[in-house]
Amino acid sequence: MENNHIVGRFDKDLNKIKNRVLKMGDLVLSQFEAATRMLNTPDTMEIAQIVATDRKINGMERAISNRAERLITLRQPVALDLRAVLTPINIANDLERIGDHAKSTAKRAGKMGANAVPEPTLAILMQMANLAQLQLREALNAYDCNDLELAAAIRERDTKVDALNSSMFSHALSNLTGSENNTEALMNAVLISRNFERIGDHVVNIAEFVIHITTGNENSENDVAK
Repeated sequence: MENNHIVGRFDKDLNKIKNRVLKMGDLVLSQFEAATRMLNTPDTMEIAQIVATDRKINGMERAISNRAERLITLRQPVALDLRAVLTPINIANDLERIGDHAKSTAKRAGKMGANAVPEPTLAILMQMANLAQLQLREALNAYDCNDLELAAAIRERDTKVDALNSSMFSHALSNLTGSENNTEALMNAVLISRNFERIGDHVVNIAEFVIHITTGNENSENDVAK
């Protein structure tokens, strides 16, 4: 009877941590969406808010890690239970890194200013952003529901984001005119594209952690963005 109580309390504590991760994920997704909007309509006050949100995200990541570490110390879990506690730590770390890339995107968008990026260039960036946001949304759902099929699909579709990143680099090279403004705008576009590609990598990490916690299988592609 006492053992059932301990197991029940462990599951309850673990579920609280998972809910914190999902709440952090929702905030990171909102931050990423806001940063993407800055590509079309950069706004100094909103960019400052995105930067402030990133500080909040950093604090949430630390709080999740601290709670999970305390749970490990208190319950001393092994095998599957230990993986279950380590997973939110790892996912929160990837979410924190996604927040960093979103912040960087917003700052670069602010430096470029409105209408600084040619429409074809912006179209590639927006396609990447939309794909990465969808992937992140689905990764959070996969974690929430332990959905292996959804997690596996995220890993497979990341190649689209990678291909668009390569396309952006080729596009930038072929559109350089020698103008200082043109060069700076395209350089920033390439760096933003790289942010989106790295976000995709971190989303893949999250999907890998979902697969690992559900099946217990290691995967050689895990932690690709570490």
